[in-house]
Amino acid sequence: MKYSPTGVSFHTSDANLQRLYDAAEASLLGNIVQFTPTQKALVEGGGYRNVWIETQPMGGEMYAKRNLEVALNNQILFLPPGGEHAPDPRDPSDFKRYWIDLDIEKLPPPTREEVLVPFASMDVMAYSFEGRATLAEISHELGNGREAHWQEQAEEVRQRLIKGLWDPERSACFDRDRTGKRLEELIHNNLRCMWYGVFTQEMADAFIRRHLLNPAEFWTPVPLPSIAVNEPLYRSVPGNNWSGQPMGLTYQRAIPFNHPYV
Repeated sequence: MKYSPTGVSFHTSDANLQRLYDAAEASLLGNIVQFTPTQKALVEGGGYRNVWIETQPMGGEMYAKRNLEVALNNQILFLPPGGEHAPDPRDPSDFKRYWIDLDIEKLPPPTREEVLVPFASMDVMAYSFEGRATLAEISHELGNGREAHWQEQAEEVRQRLIKGLWDPERSACFDRDRTGKRLEELIHNNLRCMWYGVFTQEMADAFIRRHLLNPAEFWTPVPLPSIAVNEPLYRSVPGNNWSGQPMGLTYQRAIPFNHPYV
């Protein structure tokens, strides 16, 4: 397959900015790997040498202006194979047989008393919401009569998140551990909830006004730390971690926001 020419260039008299841009481009090139015998893909980077469906189809799309082939591969790597052996997405049993590996149906190990997982997680619930909303869109395209069902399923997740994790007085969501105790730290995962679309417009407005644009929390000189900088648990330690410093994935997810206050 032939692809249209692509390319991005950036030149500035600001030497520091130019070095930063050149280093970023070099880092991205280093994240392009021979993922299969015939396909190169843009891996997540930062020590991660794989691709995940929550980030890398979007990462590939963002790289399309530089390399269309890699951008396409970052999408089709997640698609089931075609041909006579491909599953029929209209057949739930066929779909289940293809996608569910017996290994992932095994029960988790017994939980020790000092371990506070599993969490009631805003991130996981938001991801579940988006999956159900996407199934509603697919059902609409297929005309299989399931669109309303998946819309109701998505809304059920939204209402569970609002009831269990949203605090209207603090205008934010907070996770809960397996005992039901709320984790009071203000974390960036609220941004993920907006990215996945589970927040209502009113919730998004409240979080952005009160927290996202607050210089004492998330609107820092280098914005969008993973934990609000005024929280006791905030850290900014070296390495790829979510202790507090801004992270590339947060910026990636923030780019699609189309909000009047940002």
